[in-house]
Amino acid sequence: MNFFKQLSHQLSHILRRSGSRAHLLENNGSTQADYDQDVGEHRGRVPLLELVRDHPAAASCSAVDGCLSKTPESVLEEQTRVCVDHLIQRSEPMHLPEPPADLDQDLQQHLSHLQEAVCNELIRLAHALEARGLMGQQVNFNHCQIFNHLDCLLLKVSSFKNCFILMNWGLKTYLSQEMLGHPDLREMDPIKHVDILLLSEWGVKAKNKLLEKAQEEMRVQLENILQHHRQQDVCDGNTDEAFVQTYVDAIGCIAAMPRNAQRISSKLSYEVKEVGFQELYIFVERYREEQTKVLKKMEKTDKLEMIQFFKTLKTCQELKKHIQTEGEEISSSLCKEILEMLKKIEDLTLELLRGVVTKVAKKHLQRYFQSDKQQFVLLIDSVSRMFPRLENCDQTVTLEVCKILVHSYIKYLLKTKVKKLQRCWNPDVGEAVSKDAGWLHAIMSDLAPGVQEWSNKMKKIEEVLDCSDINALKLIVAAMQKDSLIASEDLHRLLRWKGLSKRDVREVLDAICDDYNPGASSRAWCSCLGS
Repeated sequence: MNFFKQLSHQLSHILRRSGSRAHLLENNGSTQADYDQDVGEHRGRVPLLELVRDHPAAASCSAVDGCLSKTPESVLEEQTRVCVDHLIQRSEPMHLPEPPADLDQDLQQHLSHLQEAVCNELIRLAHALEARGLMGQQVNFNHCQIFNHLDCLLLKVSSFKNCFILMNWGLKTYLSQEMLGHPDLREMDPIKHVDILLLSEWGVKAKNKLLEKAQEEMRVQLENILQHHRQQDVCDGNTDEAFVQTYVDAIGCIAAMPRNAQRISSKLSYEVKEVGFQELYIFVERYREEQTKVLKKMEKTDKLEMIQFFKTLKTCQELKKHIQTEGEEISSSLCKEILEMLKKIEDLTLELLRGVVTKVAKKHLQRYFQSDKQQFVLLIDSVSRMFPRLENCDQTVTLEVCKILVHSYIKYLLKTKVKKLQRCWNPDVGEAVSKDAGWLHAIMSDLAPGVQEWSNKMKKIEEVLDCSDINALKLIVAAMQKDSLIASEDLHRLLRWKGLSKRDVREVLDAICDDYNPGASSRAWCSCLGS
């Protein structure tokens, strides 16, 4: 009804000016010709006044109440209302295409037809409307008709993709050079008659529908990812594709829709991303519950495979990276809660992984230090079979497994007397230990190429056993401690195991560590080994 208000205002303005002609001439010293010219120019800008005077509805009112220029203001308002009502009713509706039966399938094609119909209709009516001063009225009328049509389409679309297509058409294409800015419509410039409030209100409705569909689809997709993850656990998940699929699919799910929304608005993209992080929170919560059960159950089985431990850690690491890089604009509390859950999953997984490796090491090393060298080969073979043969195997995890094996090895080594080992193994115990260290590093490098040679700690034992000079021994032990290859408590045991007296042990340790306390318990990796 903007047209009604505009017309009423224009009519009242003209009549007020006509009625006050004498007043204006008297106060401004204007001539009659000046005033007639001014009024004539204004009439040229408002041809709708002539339409009202010439309209049958205005004539019928004048017949009863007198001529239009002499009626009271109340009669004028009634005349204007009757005339405007008739003009609005006379606005010709556009012949818009009917929505297709399968809108989700044919929406894009339907919008193309709609765009063509709107342009053709406006071009067809352009000259007649401009000549009679009705362009603004007709565009407003058709504008309402188009957005009523878009409302109907919005109710029927059932996917994020089609919500996006429709919203992009309504907010972008509609005002583009392909539609209302079309070269053939340049003279009438229909964009200036568009009701921006109506456009923005429809945009809000479309946005709400799009966010609703984004949430629904992300939730379903993330649930399907979890379901597929479960099936991989039951079937064969020992492939590179299966190893990365959970986090790749989850990140792809919550990242794709914000990228599409960015084509409409950065604010819309942010709101879609926030919905994605809310759904990711639910996903991680479910993932945590399921993986806790799976890994604890696996820890207790006789068939020990570390693929699930590695896969879980990798998934957590990649999800954390995504949150830290893409979550800067998202609520800090939401990101923090997701990261805390992922950290708890990692901590539990590492704890269970250490338990699994320690269990395998204990089984073989107890026998190894009581028999011949064959048992160490069995340990290496057992560890090798536990590791997944994957390109994406994490070197950090492999290194930690290597540390556990080294600490386990040294623990049982120091519990066994040197003379017994010389009898069972080789008179040169140091050389035998160095060979074991070489084998261990070889298998770790094979499982994770480029992994740090942490088994050097075992090789240092040969240097300690072969060194007969107390001052040189101090340098060797100092280097071991500087590189964090051995804890103070293990150093004490190693030197006693070598056969040094308590006094010599004290002299060596005092030289490298002023705060050495042989009674202090180590907090290193050996803390997880038990007795």
